[in-house]
Parts: sequence; structure tokens; C-alpha cells
Amino acid sequence: MTTLADKAILSGADNRPPMLEKDMYDSWKRRIEQYMMNIQYGRMILESIKNGPLICPTIEENGVTRPRKYFELTPADAIQVNCDVKTTNIILQGIPPEVYALVRNHKVAKEIWERIQLLMQGTSLTKQERECKLYDEFNKFAYKKGETLRDFYLRFLLLLNDMNGMKRISDKRTKNEAKNDKTEHGMEKHEKDKVNKSQSQSQPRQSQRSKPKP
Repeated sequence: MTTLADKAILSGADNRPPMLEKDMYDSWKRRIEQYMMNIQYGRMILESIKNGPLICPTIEENGVTRPRKYFELTPADAIQVNCDVKTTNIILQGIPPEVYALVRNHKVAKEIWERIQLLMQGTSLTKQERECKLYDEFNKFAYKKGETLRDFYLRFLLLLNDMNGMKRISDKRTKNEAKNDKTEHGMEKHEKDKVNKSQSQSQPRQSQRSKPKP
């Protein structure tokens, strides 16, 4: 289901990918993937992150095999090359200077993406801390000097989207825990019934075996 925040992203802000905050990596990852998906050739851009850049096709010329030049690529390959470059630019625009300094030696989007993920591991807040941070941000939400009404509106919707996402994760986790408890209880009851049945079947045979002959 498309949220209001998703619609707000669709309506514009193509040159403004969400900015990474170190203690909100999971939220940033979800939002920037949504941002990529909602722009032209979004699926190809996400594929660039998942599978890496296009392996340049080759051509044989005068008995020598060489990589194709850009103007020699098929239309589909040319689009993928453009998407590879665009993916890198989107990621770099969405990270703060201190993170950029740690990934600037990587030129491929997939490598940059994986490096950021590695750097952010262990820095994410606990579920309770993230909830507290989001609600605190909601309570203190205010207009920032110089921002337009549309920027204010979009920023507020993105905050609500993060809060809703946190609630969905929490509800899903609670549901899974309840399901696991129910499964474990059912297995325990099944084993108990199995033992009782086995005992009840063995008791008559024991009494019959011990009955004295006339």
C-alpha cells in the first residue's frame, strides 16, 4: 500500500535523496531504496546495487577483442551503464561527509553500498531507543528557517512514515513471537499426549501379564 510519504516522494524531490543518520541506518536504507524505485529506471538502479555494474560487452576488431565503446553499446546496455553511474551518485548524495570520507575510494555502487552497511553495523539503536528517538523528534518537530512549505510537509510525512514502519516491524515481531509460542505449546501438548497414550496402552498388558493363573 502506498503511503502519503511515498506519494510525496513521487511528486518530486528527485534531486534530494534522503540523508543518512548513523543511528537510523535501517530507516535510511528503506527510504533510499524507495526513492530509487520511484525514479526512472528504478528497478535497473536497484539491480546495480544488488548485482554490480554492467560487464562491458566486447567486440572483435582486426582480430583483436576489445571492450565496446559507449556509442557501440546496445540501447539497453547504454541505459544500464547510465543507471550504474546514477546509482553511485544517489548513494554519495545521501551520505554525510564523515561517511563519504570512508567510502570515497570505492567507485562502484555495489561496493559503496556494502561498505556503508558494514560501517553502520553495530551503530543502530535498539528498538526501544529508536522508538524514543522518533517520538522525541515528533514532539519537537518544527519549521526550519529557510525551508519551503513543501519541504516542511515532505519532512513531516517522512517522519510519520518512519514511525509507521517502526510500528509495523513491532507488530510483526509480536505476531511472530506469539505464533512461535503457540507452535511450541502445540508441540509440547502433542508430545505429552503421545506419552500418555503410550502409557495407557502399556498398562493393560502389564496387568494381564501379572494376573495369576487359576
